[in-house]
Amino acid sequence: MWFVSSYLSSKHYITDHGIVKNINDPAQTIPWYHIVDYVEHPTGKGIQYMFSYAQTNTQEHFNQLRIEVPHSHTQAFNKIISLKLHMKLDETELPTINWKNLQS
Repeated sequence: MWFVSSYLSSKHYITDHGIVKNINDPAQTIPWYHIVDYVEHPTGKGIQYMFSYAQTNTQEHFNQLRIEVPHSHTQAFNKIISLKLHMKLDETELPTINWKNLQS
C-alpha cells in the first residue's frame, strides 16, 4: 500500500487552477498566475519543462519546478501551457529587431 501512496505523491497533476506538486497537500499547488517563465529541454523520454514561479508572499525569490512529459503527451501539454500562460509556443516565429533604431 505504501508503494501506491508513494507513486501517487510523486506525480504532478495539471488542473485548471495550476500544477499540483503533492496530491496530499493542496497548499503546494502552484497557480498558473504565479508562473513567470519556463524552459523546455528535450530528453530521451520526452520533454522536461522547468517552470520558474514566485512564492505567494514575495516576488523577490523564485522557485523552480521540473516536470518530465512523455513524448505521447507533449502536444496536449503544450496546448495547456499556451492557454494557461498566454504564451506563444511556436519556435519558428522570432521577433525582428531593428538594430539601427537601437543604436541611435
